[in-house]
Amino acid sequence: MRRGLGGYFNTISATDSMKYSAPVLLLVLPFAQGCSLFSFKVQEAARELAASRQMRRVPCRWIDRRAHELLAAGNAKTEEEAKAMAASEFANSFPFIRSSAATSVR
Repeated sequence: MRRGLGGYFNTISATDSMKYSAPVLLLVLPFAQGCSLFSFKVQEAARELAASRQMRRVPCRWIDRRAHELLAAGNAKTEEEAKAMAASEFANSFPFIRSSAATSVR
């Protein structure tokens, strides 16, 4: 009597193995997808946070740069005066951006 390799390794028929593996795969699939979606949302939130931090710095950098330009041109005598002038220019040029730096200098 010759058995061959199939007799030793193939003890469960294909239909019986699908009975057990298909439900397990169906149960595992939503959890695997949820984990990858969650990590993507965390990465997206981190990028949005970094972008919002940088956007908050834009008015301060613009006002500082303009204040130094006003001082160099001789239009302002002191740094405080130059910052006040730059803040008012920023408020007039960019009324759609609320600047805490522009309001704190006044």
